[in-house]
Amino acid sequence: MKKGIKIFLHLSLYHSLILLSACGSLKSVNDFFGIQMNSKEEKDFQIYSYSEVEGIKYQSNERMDPDINAWAEIGVEDIIFKIVNTSGRSIDLNYFSDQFIIITDVNHYIIDKGPRINYFYGSNITPGSSAEISFKIPSEFSQDFAKREGALLEKDIMGDLSKNWSQNTILKENIKFIVIKLSDVEIVLKRVPG
Repeated sequence: MKKGIKIFLHLSLYHSLILLSACGSLKSVNDFFGIQMNSKEEKDFQIYSYSEVEGIKYQSNERMDPDINAWAEIGVEDIIFKIVNTSGRSIDLNYFSDQFIIITDVNHYIIDKGPRINYFYGSNITPGSSAEISFKIPSEFSQDFAKREGALLEKDIMGDLSKNWSQNTILKENIKFIVIKLSDVEIVLKRVPG
């Protein structure tokens, strides 16, 4: 597939999102959109426009896979992710290793997934299906220290600390992109033009 602008008009995706909206959250999930890629290549992924009629228009490269994609909506109290798998393979889920990371112009924040019982409903996202998950947005950020190979690493964690999210804590406008890491799948989401 040549590098350039692709028009993503996948009707089954649109119908899946409508079905998910009817069964799940009542608001549309369209602040951010992304496809499977290596996050080091995020600069090659640019979203140009979105409309309900024409779908989403974006630029990608040949190594990226639009058959695995995701949408995200940041609300006052939560952030909702919808992951759509129209590929021919299952996407494995692992509560302990999966990560949802918000990248801003100054830092990155790993979202606290909350209790394990609330993390999705199965161990994978099967071909032709989708899954939705919601995380609480905290009112403040905590510091988490993790040991890796004997070294102490400091990470900023968006913890499940409060239901009251201050708009001054982290603004949508300051988010450069969001990375979802699921076992062997990495999805980069960028802001959808309004």
